[in-house]
Amino acid sequence: MTMSKRGGTLLRRELGGLMSMILLVHGRKDVPADATPIRYGSAQKTFIIVMMVLGPFEIVLVELVVPWAWLRTVLLVVAIYGVIWMFGYYSGLHTRPHYIDFERLVLRNGHLAAASVDVGFVNAARRETHEKYKGLVAVEDDVVAVPGMNGTALTLTLEPETPVQVQGRGTVRAREIRFDADDPEAALRSIRQRLAG
Repeated sequence: MTMSKRGGTLLRRELGGLMSMILLVHGRKDVPADATPIRYGSAQKTFIIVMMVLGPFEIVLVELVVPWAWLRTVLLVVAIYGVIWMFGYYSGLHTRPHYIDFERLVLRNGHLAAASVDVGFVNAARRETHEKYKGLVAVEDDVVAVPGMNGTALTLTLEPETPVQVQGRGTVRAREIRFDADDPEAALRSIRQRLAG
């Protein structure tokens, strides 16, 4: 990845966090009007809240322990940025749920990652747990996974060689797509209703 591409990705992620915070403040979600949202990320949200609460304690600890004013200032700026970044990620998890409409299933990890597939390629949906993914979206062995903190809880069987759009990677071919949801049974019902519809 070139330096300019990395810079563009970082800028898009920072702007995505800012837009997510704005959506959260206005009580809005980034979901089309005719789509059914699928909530996810409750474990991540809890972890992020704990980290944001601990941030001010970290700042006080640095003020008490670090003797150099210049280093305290640098660490203060980094800590404040970290808390703001975590709030942006929290906002993304809250305002950008997965969703399904009559055309596409869109799976997300806040504003940082997304994968989408045309619902016409989905053959079946089932509960199935998988763990140990690396990254926000994992693509391996014809499987696209958008895991939560504990892996994935749902699996969709796709037509062979189904095109799946993956943010930052373009189109990949897959036979399965896996993801997490806060309420897997409700997610399955929503998906099956849209597939039958």
